[in-house]
Amino acid sequence: MSGLVSVWLMPWLGCVQAPTEPAPLIDPNLEPETRLLSPAEGEVFDLWAPVRFDAYVQGMDRPSACCDESFVWAVGEKVLGELPTLTVDDLPLGDHEITLTVTDAEGSQWQETVRITVAFTSPLAWWENGEIMLFDGERTEPVAEGFDPAFTPDGSQLLYAADTGKSTDLAILDLDSGVETLLTDDVEADAQPTVSPDGSEVAWIRREGGDIQLWVADLDGARARQAVFLGVAVYEPHWSHAGIVFRTQTPVTALVRKELYVLRSLGDLPERIADGDPWLDYPHWTDGGRFLLASRSEGRNLHIVRMNPDGSGVEPVIADAGFHQNASLSPNGTKIVFTSDREGGLDLYVSRLDGSEIVRLPLDLEPGVPRLRPVWRP
Repeated sequence: MSGLVSVWLMPWLGCVQAPTEPAPLIDPNLEPETRLLSPAEGEVFDLWAPVRFDAYVQGMDRPSACCDESFVWAVGEKVLGELPTLTVDDLPLGDHEITLTVTDAEGSQWQETVRITVAFTSPLAWWENGEIMLFDGERTEPVAEGFDPAFTPDGSQLLYAADTGKSTDLAILDLDSGVETLLTDDVEADAQPTVSPDGSEVAWIRREGGDIQLWVADLDGARARQAVFLGVAVYEPHWSHAGIVFRTQTPVTALVRKELYVLRSLGDLPERIADGDPWLDYPHWTDGGRFLLASRSEGRNLHIVRMNPDGSGVEPVIADAGFHQNASLSPNGTKIVFTSDREGGLDLYVSRLDGSEIVRLPLDLEPGVPRLRPVWRP
């Protein structure tokens, strides 16, 4: 019989088997269907926060990650990635319709769409027109009269300097109950509070006559005492696990010399850092004290720089024209908020950690109002 080939399977040959067809890509008992594990329909993500995309196709007979089908995530014409699971952090502000297209080895396709929103939702506070403003992630409202806001580490209380008529004193506001309490009540001018990492103490600057020094007290105002004794004015303290960083200001003839110091522990002598660079200002610890953000005078501009805890390794972060100050890193480490006059009057801006993608704080705020000293709510 021409053209006919007979195949005999001999049991005593052991492992000889007849050829078999590959397992089908699609389970014949199930209708293939794309399943989106994340994100959820209508989910809202903070600006530059990671968005995880994860999916599989129900009805495939083996895990998607090891097979021949392709996954393509896209928003409009832009392809975000070609894996079953991926993470992106560069979606701009606004509403987005994400499409997932799955194609198997035979060219069959399945599609699924999901709609998400990218918005600015990181809570923070600042002061403007003599009021402390609080953005809770959805809306902005004034919460107290004063300036120089600072949160406790758990974010439940807000400290600030309040004008009491005879002077400025420190006050603390419980954000749940709305109860306000004065921590200091004297004729000296108190301002620029900062809270210890464990939330038990507060440091601030106090002006007595012409002398401006660093003071500390328990968070309830008890045991107030001077923390450093320098013959120069002290400003801008900020407390972290690495200590209290502050800057000094010394008039030198017609010039003003500014230097950064760190008080590593209460009772120690302050340590001068950054090789005595005379042009540094507005120091702020980031990431628990792993590095510092500050402003540095560059001609007629004030740039934001980053440096190591000892002041070494100074690198520019935001170095375009303008006055940029009060920079601090968000608790999730994705962005910096700062005050700048880059578009005219002083306003609030955010950027990525490296200073890229600078945008005005995307909130519905009254234009032309100076906004100062933004701080993230933990």
